[in-house]
Parts: sequence; C-alpha cells; structure tokens
Amino acid sequence: MGVLGEAAAAWILLGVVLLGLATMLLSWTAGRLDRLHTRIESARAVLDVQLLHRSGATQELATLGVLDPATSLVLLDAAHTARVATDADKESAESDLTRALATAFADVEAVDELRTNEDVTELVDELAVACRKVEMARRMLNDTVATTTSLRSRSLVRWGRLAGNAPPPQTVEMVDQPPVGFQQGSSWTYHGNAASDVRAADHRTDGRTDDGADQPAQPT
Repeated sequence: MGVLGEAAAAWILLGVVLLGLATMLLSWTAGRLDRLHTRIESARAVLDVQLLHRSGATQELATLGVLDPATSLVLLDAAHTARVATDADKESAESDLTRALATAFADVEAVDELRTNEDVTELVDELAVACRKVEMARRMLNDTVATTTSLRSRSLVRWGRLAGNAPPPQTVEMVDQPPVGFQQGSSWTYHGNAASDVRAADHRTDGRTDDGADQPAQPT
C-alpha cells in the first residue's frame, strides 16, 4: 500500500471514529431528554397528589367547627373549587386556596392555640405539612422543566430533532407559599423532611431513579 493509500485509510478510520462518537453523543442526549420528559410527567403527578392532600385536609379541618364560620366557608369553597377545577383554571384555583389558607392561618400564636385542641392537632399538622409539600413539589417540577427546556434549546437537539413531537414542557405558575402560621418557628413539628418525602414520592411515581446527571439541584 502506497503513501496515498495509507493516508486514505487513516482518513476513513478517523471518519468512522468520529461517526461513532457522534452516534454515541446523539444516543446519550436522546436518552437523557427522554428521562427528563419522564421525570416531568412523574413530578407533575406528584404535585397533583400533594395538591389533593392539601385541599382534602383543608376541607376536613373546615368542617370540624373549630374555625369561625366565615373562615370555614371561605376555606371550604376554595378547597372545593381547587379540587374540581379544569386544567385551564387549576393554577388560579390553587392560588386562591393558598391565599385563603394564608388569611386563615396568618398568626402563629393562633395556630398554636388551635393545636392545643387534641381533636385537631394531628389534622392541623397534616395540613401544615401538605402546604410545605405543595411548595416543594412545584419547585422540583419547575426545576426539571427548566433543565429540560435548556437541553431542548441546544443546537444538537434541534438539529437532530431529538425531542420528536413532544410539546415544550410548561412550568406551573401559582402562589404556593405556606401560611405564616405554619412556618418553622411555631410550635408545630414535623418529624421528617418535606423535600425528601416529595423526592421519594417522585421516585415511586416514576418507578425508577436516574443517575443524577439529569436531576436539577434539589432545594434544601
């Protein structure tokens, strides 16, 4: 084989190597994008579950007669509206429930006094935890959406059409801050970690765990 033949063979070998690397990169990126889309679906399902827990606990507490009638009616209406809202109205309805809870449980001392009633202590704590989990679940969902959107915007993904026909993921925009009366510093205690519980629920819903490279930074 002459010099030209050796050079041609070298170029062919280089081309094969580069093609293999490009194929591997495309395959890895497509897999990562698919996992992120799956995580968005599972994170959205987890948020839906946490929202149902919050509205359910709100309804139960509002029917026990331990709150003033006006507050109970407002909470019952807001919780019911949130539970039956369509997708188009969901964020607005859940935000209204957040605001109703913020008004009803705005005072730490009042919440602490309410907890002295042993008949509702556990339920008040359950509602407080549910409010915190809603906040964490939405944050985790939106973090995953942001990571996915960033990956989808890369030239490799757009050029290779790796996202297929999947629609761009959307964040959930709603008011979700827990009431001041449920903030850390009041006497209610939660023996656990809301963020860890939400992540565990996310993994149970997803049915698998990722290698960590696809997961957004977790809030602490």
